[in-house]
Amino acid sequence: MRGELSPSEKTMLESVRRFARERIEPVAAEIDRTAAFPAETVGRMAELGVFGLLIPEAYGGVFTSHLLYYSVVRELAGHCASHALTLLSHCLCAHLVATFGSEEQKRAHLPRLASGETLGAVCMTEPDAGSDLAAIRTFAQERDNVYVVQGGKHFITNGGRADLLVVLACVSRQKTPFNQSLFLMEKSTEGVRIGRCEMKMGCRGADTRELFFDEVEVPAANLLGRKGQGMLQIAHAMETSRTAVASLSLGLAERAFRHARDYSKQRKQFGQTIGSFDAIRFYLAETATDMECARLLIQEAAELQRKGKRIVRQSSMAKLFATEMAFKAASRALQIHGGYGYMQSFPLERIFRDARLFTIVEGTNEIQRKIIAGHL
Repeated sequence: MRGELSPSEKTMLESVRRFARERIEPVAAEIDRTAAFPAETVGRMAELGVFGLLIPEAYGGVFTSHLLYYSVVRELAGHCASHALTLLSHCLCAHLVATFGSEEQKRAHLPRLASGETLGAVCMTEPDAGSDLAAIRTFAQERDNVYVVQGGKHFITNGGRADLLVVLACVSRQKTPFNQSLFLMEKSTEGVRIGRCEMKMGCRGADTRELFFDEVEVPAANLLGRKGQGMLQIAHAMETSRTAVASLSLGLAERAFRHARDYSKQRKQFGQTIGSFDAIRFYLAETATDMECARLLIQEAAELQRKGKRIVRQSSMAKLFATEMAFKAASRALQIHGGYGYMQSFPLERIFRDARLFTIVEGTNEIQRKIIAGHL
């Protein structure tokens, strides 16, 4: 990604790059094979400070720019998408607390989130409410200065590993845009029940769970921001999260491209390397062009954020383009490898499976098209 990272930001990014190459890359295939959560390497990521990338320094974080955050997510994804997705979900939780939390909430939670002592998760999706979050059924009933939360969530990244949950729940039976709120909830709270771990097609090392809330009592002080503003808060945080998904996808595309380019220089057919055939060269040219477009979209979003502007349209464009680009890039790279690309001994089939997820999460690409169209 071409951007104006400061010298200190470049130093941090280089540390992440070195860590990913030396510690994550050697275990990535095994993580995918066993679908095991990489607790050791995720724990060591905390030592690099990446869990505090969206948390101000005053609360123990290392936030300097959104561009650094996007660059780190991209770098991790180039080695293992599961690590990048784990970080992305944690940072969405931290971002919500940092943006909408009270001073007391920030001081209570942000230092632990920044250090990695606490892992975060955001609980929105339900069986009947994915793209249509207005259809959620989890309900928080106010009683004597507490909210009693009843309901359940599914497809929650970090769900079985997170210590702090940000939970979206209805606070009114009326169907209005202001009938939902966000609540901070410790996973250890009585009544919080962890469901099964989902076995996924890709990003198999990221912990994805069902969560159930059985009459969970949450103090009224744990309401995040103003009552009834939950959907607006989620929409605001999604601007950053969707751009991060675009960066993650770019990292996957770049990894696929490097494999395809290098393989095309080595593999020989008909007496010459396959990289000398126009069909292969054109695949590489298209992917390189697509990746440059994705970089520019992410860079534009980060620059607007640096100026304090909203990026509703830009984040949706970046997410839509980069995620579909990454899937195409992985498909082209797999095709260049031929039969070898289909084998698990080569990394292309894993990248292909991982890339497919990101056209769905953080708002499906159909939803992104709807958002973009609304801004035209």
